[in-house]
Amino acid sequence: MSRNILELKSIKVAPEKVCTLAAAKKIAKLKGFDLKEEFFEMVYHPADLIKHSVYYQAANTYNDNVRLIDIKGSTHPIYYGLNWLSMMMSLQRHTEDFDVEAVRAAILNTKCFEPIQLSKYGDIYFIDGGGNHRVCQAKFLEIETVPCEVTEWKMTITPYFFIEEMVFSPNNLGPDCDMIAQQMWRYYADYISPSLVKNDYSEALSYFTCLLYGLTNHFVEDEHWRFFDDCYSPNYALQDIGDKIISFIRSKAIPYEEIAGLEAVLKEIEQTEAYRNYGIPSTTLLKDLRNTKVFLER
Repeated sequence: MSRNILELKSIKVAPEKVCTLAAAKKIAKLKGFDLKEEFFEMVYHPADLIKHSVYYQAANTYNDNVRLIDIKGSTHPIYYGLNWLSMMMSLQRHTEDFDVEAVRAAILNTKCFEPIQLSKYGDIYFIDGGGNHRVCQAKFLEIETVPCEVTEWKMTITPYFFIEEMVFSPNNLGPDCDMIAQQMWRYYADYISPSLVKNDYSEALSYFTCLLYGLTNHFVEDEHWRFFDDCYSPNYALQDIGDKIISFIRSKAIPYEEIAGLEAVLKEIEQTEAYRNYGIPSTTLLKDLRNTKVFLER
């Protein structure tokens, strides 16, 4: 591919026009150049792929050899909206004197050049500082891994924080509290559902009971009882989320000891002011959740 990458660098075509494989072949008129599908993946920003990236904090930094296919983008704003091929064609350095072997050496040499700096979120990486040119060029030089300085970012937000600051935020108050209901579903998608999918029922029920406690406590603390049907949407959202839990219990997927733990929580909920005086959370939901026979016989 070395000869063809030189040819690619010599083409005077606006990078933004090279957005598809067919267009690239037609415009570039390259013969024998292995235009891989991965070259047309977007150069992503962390916010594009990482949910709640603002709640991540740098945890630790270390040196590692990172696979090119795991580097998904960059924090540099100049590359937003480009794919890797168009980014390659837009690089300003080496436009006339692209020396393949010199570039390869620069990518792999950790002594004479500053390290490629990456930020890691989960299993994916983003260029964050030096190394945009080298990473992009490495993808076209069939290099599998590159030595990098990796800063690993960890999410600091907890389910409790999510419930307190994002679900039952004062900013979400309003007629029927539709915003609270939307955030409850977001909480389900981010915490409860992934736990159910990986069969971690203890974790799933723990997250679910946090939601039960949240609605119970905030119904009284935020004085929802002063307004008719103020919690209409959140109550129905919780009912629907509870039905998803019920379906797992009916299928006998959740161990009995976990169900027993849930029943203990429900007994506490039933003693709260919100439940005794206002039927929040839904009395139907709690009756179904408490009676395991209901799950198994419905």
